[in-house]
Order: sequence, then C-alpha cells, then structure tokens
Amino acid sequence: MKLITIEQAVKLVLNLEYSSEYEPVLEITDMFAEDAQEEYQYDASPHNKLRLEICNARHVMAERLLEHIEREMSLADSTLKTDPTHSKIVLESFLKWAFNQYGIDIIIPKPQSNPKLAWRDVKIKIYKDFKIGLFIKGKLNKYSNFQDIGLIGKRKKTPNNLGKILITLSKKEKYPPSTMENNHKTAMSNLRDCLIKLTGISADPFLPFNKRNGWKPRFELIDDRRNADEREKNNAVKIEYIDESKYSDNDNFSKIHDEAIYDDDSYGDPVPLDFEYEDDAAGRWLKDNY
Repeated sequence: MKLITIEQAVKLVLNLEYSSEYEPVLEITDMFAEDAQEEYQYDASPHNKLRLEICNARHVMAERLLEHIEREMSLADSTLKTDPTHSKIVLESFLKWAFNQYGIDIIIPKPQSNPKLAWRDVKIKIYKDFKIGLFIKGKLNKYSNFQDIGLIGKRKKTPNNLGKILITLSKKEKYPPSTMENNHKTAMSNLRDCLIKLTGISADPFLPFNKRNGWKPRFELIDDRRNADEREKNNAVKIEYIDESKYSDNDNFSKIHDEAIYDDDSYGDPVPLDFEYEDDAAGRWLKDNY
C-alpha cells in the first residue's frame, strides 16, 4: 500500500511528478506563471499571451485542487483512504477518486531503465530565487532548487560557496579566478557530488582543469536570472499619466506633446519613448507620430 501526500496528489493530476518531493506545488506553478508573465511583458505576442493564460490557469487549478482534496479528506464518508494520522492518502484510492471527480485517468508509469546519459545531453538553468530546471536532451526532466542539492545552507536563503561557484560558471566566468589551491579542489569535488545528485549521472560533470580556463562544465549551464533582469529593464520606462480633463475641448494631444512626458523623479528630463504602444486612442496617436 503506497501512501502519498496531498502535494504529491496534486502533482500527479498536473503531471508535475518530475519536481522535487519537497518543492511546494504552488511554488512550481507560480514559477512558470511568473516566467510566462516576464516573457509576455518582453514580447506581447499572441503565442506568449496564450502561454501566460495557460500558466495562470494551471496555478489557479493547483490552488483549487489542494482545497478540494483537503475538504474531501475531512468528510466522514470520503472515498479517499488515508493513513491513521489522516495526513497521507492511499495512492490507489486517489487514482479512483480523481477519475470519478475529474475524469482524469492517472497512469503511474513503471520504472524503466533509461538509456545511458552523458553530460552533453544535459542543460541546467538557474532561475530566480535559486530554482533549478534540469533539461535532458532538450526536455524538462526535473524541477528543483539550490537547497535540495546542497547549494544553500539549511538556515540561510543565500547560496553557499558551492552555489556561488555554480553561478560563477553559469556566467561563463573562470573558476578559480587565479591560482588553484587545495580548497578549490575540495569545493569542486563537493559541487560534483551535488550535480550527480541532481542528474543521476555518475561521470565527471567538468572538463579537466587547466590554468587558462579553470574548470568548465561538460553540460550547458545558463543563468536565466539575467534574462529576467533584462526583461525588467526593457519594461522599466515610466510614463507619467496626464489627465486630459485639465485641457479645454479645443486642445488635443499636440498640446500634451508640446509639454512633453517626464519621468516621475526628474521633471525637465524627457523620458525616451521606448515602450510598447497600447492599442487605444493615445497609443495609436503615438504610434502614428513617432
């Protein structure tokens, strides 16, 4: 008889079993929604809009599933079987319940021996708040974080020395920056163990050390936090709202234009008109005149 937590039950419904057992499901769905929001702000295409709507809907769905399952477990005549503490659910009973409630037929795959993987098949992306995405041959395989694999101390929220090394390498910077010492060797050995824990690949994840390049990863390593910051900068232009009511009926947008558009914090310095045009009267006017 296999028992699962409520979080694991929701992950089964949403097909998020690849995530860490200890990663809250709402943090996972919120991460995808936040990433989709940033991408949409950077490029407001119909494709990105659909992705954003789907990610937001899945986040809401995760919230509702948690609430629904918790309510079901509290019922005296619930068909969900639990352990004596009522904190975990019998997997088989949940599979039947999910089908009856939602029409979702969850199939638990049998463990299979995967073909031997090499580090060249791996891509690791570092997201905001030190989340990690593990991609195998271009497909998302696991969602984890620095703390799960030992790159953040248990009582801290900032990367430890090993986490800082991984971030350094993700920025394509040399490590160590100068002469190699014994403590560098020890740190890299420990970082290897963390990456092996994440991927299950026992081979050395780093190329042999050399004085010119230091240690280089055999896999693709991306610091995606940088992309998020760039997207925020591209959308950081602030435009002061101008109340049209203070102009007479004979005035128009040309008068607004003559007075210019200023930044909130520095009147007198025009803000560059580097922003996405809104599809309204003002937006169309600006688009036609600039």
